[in-house]
Amino acid sequence: MDNYKYVRIDNIYQRLTQRLKGRDISFEDIVEWCAECELIEIGHFSDWFIFQDYELVLNDKEAVLPENCWYIKSIKTDVGRKGRYVDFYANGNQINVREALLKVYINYIAFPTDAQTGYLLIPRGHENACFWYCLKALLLSDYLDGRLDHNRWNMIENQYQMAVEKAVSQSTRMSDNERDKVLSAMRRSFFNYKEPYR
Repeated sequence: MDNYKYVRIDNIYQRLTQRLKGRDISFEDIVEWCAECELIEIGHFSDWFIFQDYELVLNDKEAVLPENCWYIKSIKTDVGRKGRYVDFYANGNQINVREALLKVYINYIAFPTDAQTGYLLIPRGHENACFWYCLKALLLSDYLDGRLDHNRWNMIENQYQMAVEKAVSQSTRMSDNERDKVLSAMRRSFFNYKEPYR
């Protein structure tokens, strides 16, 4: 699902296999390293999906979370404003509730995933940071064993740092339409909020 907003991890995998010909590179490792780069290094979540009122069926006060769930905002007994909030305990990929209910509705934030493969999608502009992060992870053992000299490792590290800084700076930029959406959401949340003057 390459489009104007996201890039598939396949693209980063192909770039790595072209650069490191003859190396056996695990696709699953690339997926994991790209997720680490997005979650830990870049850490900007404005492009993530927000799911509201997603139904979970409980079995003995437990339910399995969706695979793409990264952060649970709330759990309620019914959709919208009708439901009351439920106390829960998140245990890895499942939740436990204290009450004996048949189903609950969760609001959660999910990382963008490809509908065909189920793998993480990389926001456009972050792919270089993910590429250099994966390259560092692949070559770390070579560097530690002395097969990669210090100057080349420093070049990789510098390229990685610049790519992460660029990805973070692109993420924090906001268009006027996005700004208006955020401000209108704030106005609904905080009744006394006044828009700042430009």
